[in-house]
Amino acid sequence: MSADDEHNEEVGGAPSTEMPSSNEEPAGKSARPHLEAGKKASTMLMNQSRSVSIVEVELQELTYQPVTSTATAKAQNAKVKERSVILDRVSTKISPYKLTAWIGPSGSGKTSLTSVVAGLVKPTDIAGSIIVNGEEGRLPKQMVGVVWQDDLLLSNLTVEETIYFAARLKTPHETPDQEVRELVEDVMAILGLSHIRDNLIGSSLANQPGISG
Repeated sequence: MSADDEHNEEVGGAPSTEMPSSNEEPAGKSARPHLEAGKKASTMLMNQSRSVSIVEVELQELTYQPVTSTATAKAQNAKVKERSVILDRVSTKISPYKLTAWIGPSGSGKTSLTSVVAGLVKPTDIAGSIIVNGEEGRLPKQMVGVVWQDDLLLSNLTVEETIYFAARLKTPHETPDQEVRELVEDVMAILGLSHIRDNLIGSSLANQPGISG
């Protein structure tokens, strides 16, 4: 995937913080009350002391060349490591409050590019620069969340347990459990999941019904 193959889509600016006044009756309130709860929780999050760091990531002439091995090379115990060029001199920028989309056919390197930005590949396989907030480096793992196209959730956990598990992994070890649970409550309200908090994730492969049917 080259820089010329990359397309970015930017949607909107800074998110609005305006909420309906208490005298207004939002449309569809009676039909979907959990959405109104989400709006209230979103406002509550903004007013609390929690803050999210603003991050800008820029890739400059980045090339990704992982080591590849063939069955023949392994059988011959080859000492020379062969590398395949997956990303070739890609340059792009990911800015706060904007949606950046990487579009291309299967095998063009979209997943590899996501993995590089998220810090999921070996630094020795990368050439070029990754600039984070104006300084060369890598994104801290606790500030990155990757959602793959396939579900990677534990089917025997509930919705609340799944979000709590993720929250504990992402928050500092010294964060009080009560604060983490309050964060989980806020996230469930914002996403409109409070009403199914006790439902199992489930799995169609294990014939275990859950939130996806």
